[in-house]
Amino acid sequence: MYILPIIKLIKGPPKSLLKPLQKVQTACLRSITGGYKRTATALLEKEANIPPLQLYIEATAMQRTQKERNSNVTKYIKTRLNKLWRDPRAPRRRTNQQPQSREDILAKQVEKAEEEWRQVRAQAYIEEERRRARAQQRQQQERERDQSRARKSTGKPSTATQYWLDQR
Repeated sequence: MYILPIIKLIKGPPKSLLKPLQKVQTACLRSITGGYKRTATALLEKEANIPPLQLYIEATAMQRTQKERNSNVTKYIKTRLNKLWRDPRAPRRRTNQQPQSREDILAKQVEKAEEEWRQVRAQAYIEEERRRARAQQRQQQERERDQSRARKSTGKPSTATQYWLDQR
């Protein structure tokens, strides 16, 4: 389909194609930077802030693969394939299960792990909130105890609210 040429590029172009391109790139780098004939290509690439040709081709191929994976055409093809696999009118096959790529299996495992992690974080958050609520309740009880002790020791209400309650 669309991805096959890109996969070939990720593995790297053949040396027969890469060598002439590297010669042209090196000549251009020498002319841009003003480097001598004996100057190392890696130094010229670093000076001009240009990645090596092999690395540039691989990065471009990966970007293209990612773009193709997220394209509407690819999504449409995937949805049509899923519908074909689920269609009851389709002729029966030996296996009723949709073949899964390694990428799909890994994606499902990642989703499962993320869901488990979310559940663990939610449970930890609930426990933390319960602990905070108990601590606040204890602090409130201690404040009330301290206020009642202060009132009993001085004989005067400690706050206006307490005074008002004592009057009733």
